[in-house]
Amino acid sequence: MTPELAAAAELAAVIVNYNAGPEIRAALQSIAGEMARLDSGTEQRAGAGWEALVVDNASTDGSSDYVWEFAPRARVLRNAVNVGFGRGINQGVTATRAPFILIMNPDCRLEPGAVATMRAELEARPRCAIVGPRVLDPDGSEQGSARGDPDMLTGLFGRTGALRALMPFLPVARRNVVVDEAVHAGERGVVVDWLSGACL
Repeated sequence: MTPELAAAAELAAVIVNYNAGPEIRAALQSIAGEMARLDSGTEQRAGAGWEALVVDNASTDGSSDYVWEFAPRARVLRNAVNVGFGRGINQGVTATRAPFILIMNPDCRLEPGAVATMRAELEARPRCAIVGPRVLDPDGSEQGSARGDPDMLTGLFGRTGALRALMPFLPVARRNVVVDEAVHAGERGVVVDWLSGACL
């Protein structure tokens, strides 16, 4: 990325890659398409500048080579070893000066309007630091990306817990995986304890 583009970046997408194959290309296409929609004025505000930082955790499948298709908007930060997701995200975030950061997994795709909606939520709530969208599985079912703080029952009633599948209506199951009626009713701004790092 040229210094001019980096300085103008209003949004930086940070993706940690480890042997994601062509998924990384599809993720970057999704981001580029969303930002092009914002730039074209079809959304409420212009998308302004954006950049993508792909932190590659020593992939051996050549997947980071896909990133160059999106230059000069995208660049790769290569690690000699797999430093993990959290450290990789921190590397990407510290490599940008953009005021808005989109953290996304390589296998995620943005729906039209996702960036504008998340950004509007942040701007409407100055005390809010992180916003997460509904995350859907390929079959359209909700992944349950909003959660309550973990406790000793999370293993049983968490997103993949055996008892949650049998009794999702129990308060303990609903606390561990927040599927709030307000969200399904179209209301925004539901406060939760934590969000999945799949898309923030």
